[in-house]
Formats: sequence, structure tokens, C-alpha cells
Amino acid sequence: MHTTYQTVFRLKIFVFRLLQVLGIFPLTFDSKRKRFYQSRWNLLMSIVQTIFVVFFLPIPYYILITMVYNITSVLSNTMVILELAINYLVLFSFCLKMLLERGNVVEIFNLFAKIFFSVYSETDCIDENLLKKYLRKVILVDYVLFPITFGMYIPFSIGMEFSYLASWILNSYSVMFILMISNLFQSTTIVTSILYQKLNSRVTAVVRTLHQLNEKELLGSRSHLTKAKIFYKMSSELNHLCYLHRMTTEAVEQMTRILSLPLMITTLFQFFVVLTEAYYNYIYLMNSLLIQNASYGQALSSTLFMLMCLLQFYYSIWFSAHMTKTAETTALLLNEFFFCDVGPCVEQSIETFTLEMLHRDYRVRLYDCFAVDFTLAYSAAATMTSYLILLVQFGLMNY
Repeated sequence: MHTTYQTVFRLKIFVFRLLQVLGIFPLTFDSKRKRFYQSRWNLLMSIVQTIFVVFFLPIPYYILITMVYNITSVLSNTMVILELAINYLVLFSFCLKMLLERGNVVEIFNLFAKIFFSVYSETDCIDENLLKKYLRKVILVDYVLFPITFGMYIPFSIGMEFSYLASWILNSYSVMFILMISNLFQSTTIVTSILYQKLNSRVTAVVRTLHQLNEKELLGSRSHLTKAKIFYKMSSELNHLCYLHRMTTEAVEQMTRILSLPLMITTLFQFFVVLTEAYYNYIYLMNSLLIQNASYGQALSSTLFMLMCLLQFYYSIWFSAHMTKTAETTALLLNEFFFCDVGPCVEQSIETFTLEMLHRDYRVRLYDCFAVDFTLAYSAAATMTSYLILLVQFGLMNY
């Protein structure tokens, strides 16, 4: 088996199957027809998942709040309640979105599949580095950091009392659910990047053909009729690539529209977790200076939780920014035609393609509030630093 297909197969097991089992992705893929369909079993799982999230998940949250409630620390109580509330809003919004928009999700993924199988053949190679980067991220964050982080909380913070332990397991499940939502978004941006890369390679092939035509024209080896046929063929190819580029962009925009609310709240959740866990580690450090036999297990688990959210946030931004960069590379490739002597039909195709790209924003934007790129990371880092300083100053009042 080719290494690319080995990586795709592993991603199918680690990501796609897990999304189906958890009821996050109520679809199934028919490999013979190369289409997605609504699966009754996966749809039933999604309905059960939604009922559980909406009506039963607040119960373990309430038990956890009563367990950690500290009458002397209003700030800690507020931060715990806000973290669980944001967690609940992510799951609630996503489950309802996927149930209500499942027909649109099927159409979007079938559009992705149609474009993919129209530009890729079985002998074509997919970006192995991009797929392996995503696979390493899935294994590190979802299958290594997540179980270690939430497993460490049990002996150091939760204990073995049944109600607390069961509530913590359900809370861990809800956090894993949020990880899977981010994985769905990241998978969408990766598929889109792969499509843009293939379209860019075909634009490059057209440029190379026209360059070769110009070189042979200088040698007088091409007739006027032959050149006209090649120009017409290249014009048709550019028009088709422009159409595929537009369809790919519209598909990712539609998927982003569906995921905008859950992704926005997920970003808020990751921001809040990093902020609170950093503050908790500061509190543990202050207490360790006062108490000689302080336990560092809870501080380590908090640090791992913060690291897990930071990595998930970073990779969401990285894959989104990579998709945007790959999409905008097409415009740079179109500039290569300036060095070619092309016919009127090719010039018109280039102009249409260029205008198409000038009027589109290829960044992933959530409700036009912010773009998911490194600008968001810089803004989040500055904001978290400011809020952390305020929390530390507030905490110093207790010492």
C-alpha cells in the first residue's frame, strides 16, 4: 500500500470512524458510488447524543460544581461555573446544528467528493507531509494527552466516590466531544488545502505548456492553426479550473457557516481554559511556598489540560492559515502568464479567473467577527496575558 493511502487509512480509523461512533457525524460514505449518505444508525446516535447533551449533561456538571465549591473563593467558583457553561454551550450548539443542517452537510461533503474525484486519480499523490502532520496531531492530542490529562485528575482531585467519578467521566467525554468538533473543522480545511494544491499544479501545467509553445514558436515549429487549437484547449482548462476553484471555496464557506457558532464558542472555551489553568497553576505555586508537603499532581494535570487546548487551538489556526495561503497561491501562479504570448481566449480566461479571486476572501471567518489565522493567535495571546495579570493581582489580595 502506498504511504499516502496508509496515512489516509489511519486518519479514517482515528478520525472519521470515531466521529461516526460518537454521533458527531451522522453520515456514511459509499466507496463504490463515491458519495456520502445519511445513515439511519448514525442519525439515531446523533439524536441520542443530542438528547443526552441537552437534558442529562447538566446533572454531572452540577455534581462537579458542588464538589469543588469553595465558600471562601468566589473567583474560583465563578471560573469553574463559566468553564462548564461554555462547555455545555459548545455541545448544545453543535448537536442542534448537525441535526438541523444534516441535509446541507451531506450536500457539502458530496461536493467535496465530486471535486476530489474529478481532479485526483488513483495514481496521483496527495500531500503526504500535510496528512502526516494532522495524523501526528490527532495521536498526540486526542490519544495521548487527553487520556493522561483527565486520568491524572482522578487520583489527585476527584477520588473514587461513584457520583464524583461518574460525573468526571461524563465531563471528560464532553471535552473529547469538543476535540472531535475541532477535528471536523481541521479535516475540512485539510481536504480543501489538498484540492487547492491540485488545482495549483494544474494551473502550473497550463503555464508550462504555454511557455513551451512560445519557445517552439521562436523556432518556427508551430503553425497558426495548431497554436489556435492549443490556446482553445488551455482556455477551456483555465475556465474549468476557475469553476472548480469557485466550487471548492463555496463548499468550505458553507461548511464554515454551519460550524461558525460551535467553533466560536470552542475558541472561547480554549481561551478560557488556558487562562484559568494558568491562574490555577499560579495558585498552586503560591500554596507550595506556604505548604511544604503540597501535591504537584493536580498542577501537572492542569498544565497538561492547558497544553492540550493550546495545541488544538494552534493546529486549528495553522491548518486554516495553510488553506488560505494555498488558495491565494493560485493568484500568484496566474501572474506567470504575463511572460507568455497567449491568444485572446486565454487572456479572457485569465482575466475572469483573476477577477474571481480578487472578489473573494479566502480566510476562514466566523460570523465576520474574526478570521481563524495567526492574527487571532497574536490577539488571543495579548488578551490572555492582560487578563492573567488582572487575575494574579486579584489573587495577591488573598496573601
